[in-house]
This record gives sequence, C-alpha cells and structure tokens, in this order.
Amino acid sequence: MTYETNPDSLASPISDLSSNHPIDAIIQLKNILLQQLKNITNKIYEENTENNIYNIADLIQTLCIKDKDAIVGSILLVPPVPYSIKHMIDTASITAIILHAIEINPQAKRSIIAAALTMNIAMMNLQDSVQEKLGSLMREEQQIILNHPKAGRIQLEQAKITDSVWLEAVANHHENLNATGYPSRLEANKIDLGAKILAVADSYCSRVCPRGDRGNRSPTEVLRELYQERGKTLDELAVDHLIKQIGLFPPGTSVELNSGEDAIIIRQSNNLYRPIARRILKGKPESSNIEVDMKSVKMHPAFHINFDFDPRSLW
Repeated sequence: MTYETNPDSLASPISDLSSNHPIDAIIQLKNILLQQLKNITNKIYEENTENNIYNIADLIQTLCIKDKDAIVGSILLVPPVPYSIKHMIDTASITAIILHAIEINPQAKRSIIAAALTMNIAMMNLQDSVQEKLGSLMREEQQIILNHPKAGRIQLEQAKITDSVWLEAVANHHENLNATGYPSRLEANKIDLGAKILAVADSYCSRVCPRGDRGNRSPTEVLRELYQERGKTLDELAVDHLIKQIGLFPPGTSVELNSGEDAIIIRQSNNLYRPIARRILKGKPESSNIEVDMKSVKMHPAFHINFDFDPRSLW
C-alpha cells in the first residue's frame, strides 16, 4: 500500500497507521518514508519536512510501545526491500526501544528517532546497490560512505531542518568512543547522546541483515559482539539497554529444536534463557506457544527460515 504524500494530507494516514498491526504499519511506513526522503532530496515541500519526519518518529514510538516484540521481530522477518529504507526504519525502531529506557525529554527522543530515519539520506542509492555486492568497494563508493554523515546533515539543512539534536546525531552517528570513527574522529566526550544511541542501533540492524560480502549471523551472536565493543567503540549504557530491552534471543530469532523442527522466538519470558516461540510446521506457524530452553537448541543465522506465511500471524 502507498499513500499520497502531499504535506497537507500526510499526517492523517500516518496517524491512521497507529491502529494497525505493528508489522503492517512498519511495512506501510516504508512507502511513506521512501517518498518523504525523495522529497527532501528534491527539496520539495521544504516547509513541512521536519514535521512530516517527526510524525513518522512519533508513530514508531507508539508502535514500539504497542508491541515491542512484533517490531523487533519485523527486523528479521520483513524482507529488506529497498534495504536503505527498511534499514533506517529498523534503526529508528531500535533507537526508540533504547530511548524508552532512558530519562530524557520527549522532544529529544523524537529528534533522535528522526535522525535515525534520515541518517543515511546521502547514500541511499549506493547502499541499495552495494548490499548484494561481493568484494571490495571502489574508491568513489568508499568516499561516499565516509562522507555521508556530513553530507546528510547538509542535505537536511537545505531541506530546512533546524533541530540541532537531529542534525548532530546524523553528523556523528559513525563516530566511535575511542576516536576511530568517521568522518571527524571525535573523542567520546565530543559525541552527542543521539549519535551514541544511533551507533548502537545502526550496528545491530546492519549486522543482523545479510550482505553480499558477509555471511548471515544470529542476532545473539551480533549482540555478543556489541557487548564486547561496549565502552570501547560503542556506548556502554546504550548497549546494555538494548540487550535488556530485546533480550539475548530477540523476537524473530529462528532455532532448531531437539525434535529437528524449526521454531521462531516471538517473545521474551521471565527467564532470559527460556523465551516464548512458535513451531514452524510445513512452512506455517503453529497456533500455540511453547517455551524454549535456549541452552539445548541450535540457533540459526538471521533470515534462515524460508516461509510463506504472514509474519503478523506470529503476534
């Protein structure tokens, strides 16, 4: 489904999505955000861009509160097409989930989520083209990637974005605590909170998604990597909040049970190592939930299970 994106009518369809199933709303948001970012690129509707992106940020916060597990599961179960848009929506969703655990004012939260929704605006076409690419990037491609945080900020300013929290987060979301990041090699005390949170959310979402030059990995493996990087390149509290909020075995994780059957984790439980799952039989999920002992199953990489069912049926 797509929507007309005249700035005078955009707020209404976005508001209407709040009553939808969270995964359905996320899929439809992809179309809205795609058009909105095209508008920024073309410098159309400049006077409405900031509010339009805020509206999407607000809806993502609402959806994450409505059903956090379904939103986290959608990262692994909704196909990445186009990747550039899905990745920014996924990153905004994880950002909203991390921010839910942090005491900052509501406007700062929506500004940081808006930054996640626009962080890669300066390299969207390249990101889609290299997602399946094998081998090294060309020098021109590498330069676009290195420059995209600054270029993205400039593009947003040209679209009359004035929110400094938003702009700073976009400009600095690839800076590392140990001053090894890009484009400015900032030290930890020079990196704003929004950028630190975006760096964690971006890292999780990009690493669980398959890429041409990198094999698939399980979400749990990715979380272990992020934990090892906390306090070195990534913000310690942001990583801790992420793991606490989505669990060591996030919804959408696929496993092989002792019976040889496949299952998909759908929710956390009171026991960190015994999340709730659904068996997948003949490509379809069972209607009943089971508790899975994660110490006795085989975890699959992300996107392992081929299925032809609607992921909404899991939640």
